Amino acid sequence: MATHGYRFQANLVPTTPLAVLEMHHAVRPEPTPVEADRGHWWPLDELGDRLAEGGSMASLVGTLPCDGGDLLEYLKQLRRIVEAPPGVGVSRVEGALARVEAIRAIVPLRTYSYDQHLKLRPSAILEDYGPKIFRTPQALLDFVLNAVYGASYKSLGKEEKAWAKAAGSESTSYTIGGTLSSQSDALGWPQLQLRAAKVRASTWRSPTGIEGGPETVALSMICRPSERGSFCEGDSVKVLMKAACFGLLVKHNMFHDRVDAARRYFEAQCTILVDRRSEIVGAIRSSNADAVASALDEILKIGPAASCDVPLDAGFMLELYARLSADRLAAIAELFVQRPYDYRAGWPDLTLVGEDGVRFVEIKTTDRFHESQVRFARDIAAPLGLRCEVIQLLHA
Repeated sequence: MATHGYRFQANLVPTTPLAVLEMHHAVRPEPTPVEADRGHWWPLDELGDRLAEGGSMASLVGTLPCDGGDLLEYLKQLRRIVEAPPGVGVSRVEGALARVEAIRAIVPLRTYSYDQHLKLRPSAILEDYGPKIFRTPQALLDFVLNAVYGASYKSLGKEEKAWAKAAGSESTSYTIGGTLSSQSDALGWPQLQLRAAKVRASTWRSPTGIEGGPETVALSMICRPSERGSFCEGDSVKVLMKAACFGLLVKHNMFHDRVDAARRYFEAQCTILVDRRSEIVGAIRSSNADAVASALDEILKIGPAASCDVPLDAGFMLELYARLSADRLAAIAELFVQRPYDYRAGWPDLTLVGEDGVRFVEIKTTDRFHESQVRFARDIAAPLGLRCEVIQLLHA
């Protein structure tokens, strides 16, 4: 049987070079040389139909369309990161950690599922491909070390290994200091130490007898008479942003479903409506207290509106809206919508609202700042001048 050319199928794995990934799904009159572990040329008379649009293929992240779907884009971004030349005067651990951080910052991408007609379609679910491909932080670090420097974690020296341990959730935080105090100073967040009795592993008791987790106890100790507080990290602000642009989210909901718009996390909707980011910010800026109160009533009744276990309080959130103002909330949203899945985490544990405005307080016991918290501090809090503090709870 005569062939009508050849279609290239790259191996969609992290070790495949960018140049080979760029060839994926290409059609040529004749095959060009390529290493066997990088991909394969298929005669169009043999598998042309299967590899054409509408076909599917297995991958590290599940079934994909044969054009590679979003996994191909993820791998291209990853290879651009690891194939960039090493910086002059940068140690291999420092360089590897920087690349690890850049890979982790790749935004979540689409997943795929079959519809009722057994056609593979992109779903509304977005997913961070990284943890599915690299099962552990060390696996990602090992990959980067090998791809860039021909090394591995085991081959590092003692001091390099000590530094490389920061490649977990604290990779960024390690670079701004080795102690909570030095990190707080680097970020410009005032730090205060408070003492309470540690009753059990995660239970504390304040001097006035309030018992609970460190956030609950710390809130009871620092909340001023004129303040109200919430310990749902950034969920109060994220749900408030959703409420302030709820009409727009309902209008453009991909399922034309008001309940879905109320229930779906704000970061997911910002990602789905990526082409309407400016409209989202504009809707928040032009919002008013009555419309926000009505949207909050609807959102909080449907739930879950937030990732924390404690129900959000509409009264607190309306006071937060009043103290922040629509303009300030829109300024937060303008940054948030740029990288919604990156900025959904890292917010301080406590949000307090009072006559003096809004302040955000991070509660620590023995740990230091995590990567997402440093990202929030540098990318959100600092540019907007948000008041942020650190409370370290110590055993009395």
